[in-house]
Amino acid sequence: MFVKKPLALVLGVCATGMLAAQSAQAYVYAGSELSIDELTISIDSGGNPISIEGFGYSTSTSAELNGAAVGDADSCGGQPLNNDCGVAPVLSSDAVNAPGSGGNIRGAGDYSLSGVTSTNYANSNAEITTAELVNFVPSSVQQVSEANLVGNGTASAGTSVQSNTNLFFLFQTGSGSVEITLSFDAFLDQFAEIDNTALLGGPTIDANAQYSSSVTASLTGSGVDASWTSDGVSSNCSSGSAGCDDPSDPSDLTITQSTGAGIAFGIPFGDPSSVSNGTGGPQSYLVTLTADCPVAVCNWTLNLAATTGVVIRNEVPAPASVALMGLGLLGLAGIRRRNKAKA
Repeated sequence: MFVKKPLALVLGVCATGMLAAQSAQAYVYAGSELSIDELTISIDSGGNPISIEGFGYSTSTSAELNGAAVGDADSCGGQPLNNDCGVAPVLSSDAVNAPGSGGNIRGAGDYSLSGVTSTNYANSNAEITTAELVNFVPSSVQQVSEANLVGNGTASAGTSVQSNTNLFFLFQTGSGSVEITLSFDAFLDQFAEIDNTALLGGPTIDANAQYSSSVTASLTGSGVDASWTSDGVSSNCSSGSAGCDDPSDPSDLTITQSTGAGIAFGIPFGDPSSVSNGTGGPQSYLVTLTADCPVAVCNWTLNLAATTGVVIRNEVPAPASVALMGLGLLGLAGIRRRNKAKA
């Protein structure tokens, strides 16, 4: 049986639904996850003696949500048989969760992407799980950065695995050519999305979701340095360094991508929108850095660095504007009732 309902009641329910839809479903998200495994380093000095002078590692994590930030940084180093690093893991920073994060708190040892949720959060985590100069097994690194906004706000999260500015070790050789070969497997998973289509108070005013990552290596100390940055193109070192060769660089690990939404010239754009990137699974990389020692003895520094990061923001019509729309509809209902009474 069809039952007539007062228009004011119907419109009041609609206005309430608008507010609920806006608060529950408008979001901006970005995540970046990177792991490096089976990293080995070999040195060919043409038969000249090689001595390891020392090494250093560091990790750092940071996260920010609507102006409230938190971070952690740790380091270790020394000699292969005399250092202050741990064993399992070799080194790690705290998993940090920005103040105000709710419903998705990252814990120690968690390096997976959680994805879109119904709450605000920003977090990151990083560790050097194993290290060739500490555990005497291939090195491995894990890190993740992730943030989600529901409604208005700004958030960012970042992680880095580095010493000074990189993970490094120092070694010494005699005169002649020095060749460093790096071999490792890498897995990268990145995603960014904007979806404020549930908003009934108007289109997104300004929103952006960005993720980033980088993997680089450099050899310095002779005056003729060599460096490499992953660009996803094999046998084509992006640095242009004469002493660089990368026969296997299957996917770009150094990348920044974003998606945006807003209003341009009065026309809404980009909502919803998304962008993604990744290796699709572990992929093998092979890099060779070569330099010459022009004197009797050369001191070298090999630097390796890996980073991830995300930055997001969202500006949507204030809930008050939706409430005003609801009040306006209720006002129209009242006018209609008065007009019917006069008739």
